[in-house]
Formats: sequence, C-alpha cells, structure tokens
Amino acid sequence: MAENAKKRGGGRKATAPLETSTITFDYVKSNHFRLIRLDGVLGAVDPGGETIHMAVWTQRLHYPQRAVHTLNPGGKLGERTAVTTVEGDIVREIEAGLAFTPETAKQLIRWLQNRLAELGLGIKPNPSESASEEVME
Repeated sequence: MAENAKKRGGGRKATAPLETSTITFDYVKSNHFRLIRLDGVLGAVDPGGETIHMAVWTQRLHYPQRAVHTLNPGGKLGERTAVTTVEGDIVREIEAGLAFTPETAKQLIRWLQNRLAELGLGIKPNPSESASEEVME
C-alpha cells in the first residue's frame, strides 16, 4: 500500500508556501484507461440543453462468429472447414460515451484546432497556449 501511495504522490513532504499561489495537478491513469482509436463520432445535445453527449466509435470488418475445424489424429487442430459470419459490410463499435458542457466543447475545439495547426492543416495556433504541454482545463 505504501508503494501505491508513493506512485500517487502520497509519500511527499509538505513544502514551504510559495510567494505566489500555485496549484499542481498530477495526471494519473485510472485502472480502466485504454487507448481508443477514433474513427467517428455521433451524438446530440441533451433534452435540457445543458450537456452535449457524444459517442465515439471505431470501424472494422466483422469477426467470424463461429469456425469449424477438423481434428487430426491425436486431437491436433486441423484445417478450417466452415466459418459463420454476420451479414453486413462494416461494424461500427461504439467504444465510449462522453458527456460535457458547452464550455468544455469550446475548449475541445480550441485544442483540436491547435493540434491541426501543428500539423499544418488548420488555423494558426493560439499563442497564449503552449504547443507542447497544452492541456484542456
């Protein structure tokens, strides 16, 4: 447990107050963190008009639902003789749902515009934001 506390910063000693007020944010990945490839989004404003809901999805071909193989002597797996798949062209698997305020949406737009500008694909970046360490707050 002490080892986990150190990872979270729980083993730090208090420091003397600085002349200017500051606050430090530590970014820690949750146990559920995972990287999600984003192929598309869908969503809408909630009925009350206070929150934007967005679902992000990845796109892929169908996986087989069932495969039948022969068994060779000794029980070793042999050739595949049949495959059952779902009819359809492409699967859009909804990976996560996001809900955020209009202000957060504006921050997200600015953040994305700055990333596009870094790639030379969009508007000029906002000079008040650091290009390398910008974080939506």
